[in-house]
Amino acid sequence: MVQEYISHSSSTSYEVGEYVDCEDEKGVWLNAEILEISGDRLKVHFTNYNKKFDSWVPISNESVLKQWRRGSPFQLHNRIDVKDTYNKWMEATIVDMNSTQIRVHFKGYTERWDEWINKNSERISEIGSKSTAFGIGKFDPSRPNRFSNKEIQTSIISQDFKEGREGDFMRILRERDFLIVPVEGDGNCLFRSVSHQLYGTTEHHGLVRQAALNYLSIEREYFSQFIVGGDAGFDEYVSHQSQNGAWGDDIEIEAMSELYDRSIEIYAYANQPMRTFHESYGEGTPIRLAYHGRSHYNSIIGKDGHEPLLTSRPGEFEEIRIQLTKRISQGLEPRHENIRRAREGFDNSAQTDLEQALSISLHNSQGNSVDVAIERSINEQTEEQMIRQAIEESKRGDDDAQLRMAMELSMQGERNTEEDLIRMAMEESKREASQNFLNPSIQIVVDSGFTMEQALGAWTVVGDDPNLMIEYILNSQF
Repeated sequence: MVQEYISHSSSTSYEVGEYVDCEDEKGVWLNAEILEISGDRLKVHFTNYNKKFDSWVPISNESVLKQWRRGSPFQLHNRIDVKDTYNKWMEATIVDMNSTQIRVHFKGYTERWDEWINKNSERISEIGSKSTAFGIGKFDPSRPNRFSNKEIQTSIISQDFKEGREGDFMRILRERDFLIVPVEGDGNCLFRSVSHQLYGTTEHHGLVRQAALNYLSIEREYFSQFIVGGDAGFDEYVSHQSQNGAWGDDIEIEAMSELYDRSIEIYAYANQPMRTFHESYGEGTPIRLAYHGRSHYNSIIGKDGHEPLLTSRPGEFEEIRIQLTKRISQGLEPRHENIRRAREGFDNSAQTDLEQALSISLHNSQGNSVDVAIERSINEQTEEQMIRQAIEESKRGDDDAQLRMAMELSMQGERNTEEDLIRMAMEESKREASQNFLNPSIQIVVDSGFTMEQALGAWTVVGDDPNLMIEYILNSQF
């Protein structure tokens, strides 16, 4: 799409395809995309909302704002990512400011959690760059702001492949004669899993990581467009990703698929790939990985064993490919058609990261009944997790119904069967709704025209994010 750039007398300029902060008819500030520009008006589409909510907004109207980027001035009502006092990145809106500070309101929480923060604080980032919110930090059709720097991932709790969803995942893969080989969840899991696929051992994860980053650096012009800050932020990104424990995702997977010239198939609770990088264009057997959410990967092998995909000495193949890539970047060798076609696929799919794809995939496989959704959600939680979650929610100042329920479950101990736990959770959730103790996200979804049953069902499956809740309802025909 050719993007249109228009300057206006108001000194504010916008582009078709640009993401903006926009206030809807309910007074809620949301992520919106500019669809058209006509004179002094913008036509905007609210992300994940039905097209019937598309609106024309005057450019001079205070209900539309350019999204904040680091180094630019803050504006009242800008949506930004803020690290809260629990060290969790949250979507927040600027509700007041002075010469040195901004006052932020955390989405989904009461005003008593509003906080003054210095404008130069490291706790502030572009919207969507750290949280699950939509905005320029997550993706931007103009390219340079779709992926953020990653956090160091210290550990992932090991999966139990005999029970629950993980056990189901293992059984589903057996239908294709596949097995999951768990790798250590230390932040290196992606590179450990690829190392296992290539060499039959996870111990070469450092070599695989460095080769991928070397490839990224050579292909800087292409990959920098997917990183927050574009080319200016590229060196910082690569430096961070070079650290032991820095977790990798889409960018690194695409780089490795090109480096090794193989398709990389990502399976997530199904026996067909959720997503394939370098699809149909790579050489030889694909690299097969299992994705379990929270950026954790494992290796997938055949039930009769695993033949390493590379037979050369570790590092030898990588060095040959790196040298070839350098020659291509210098114009001394032609770029293989496989790479061009693979990048077309990555360009088209990179608007949805793996965590979003997993969420959508799981939603589409869920039953349509609210009771089924609640049951599956509760089944995946232990009693201890429910108590801990309830305590954390109570600290946030939410209604104490969850805490009462968790305490009651704890006091009854082993007398509760799984059926009892599900029934009590269902009754408590419905009781809260009937008495209008509504979570703000549920209220937003209801105010957007959906039924209470739809909102409650989506909330129990995807959690406290109205955008994902609405996406779930629309995609699941709930």
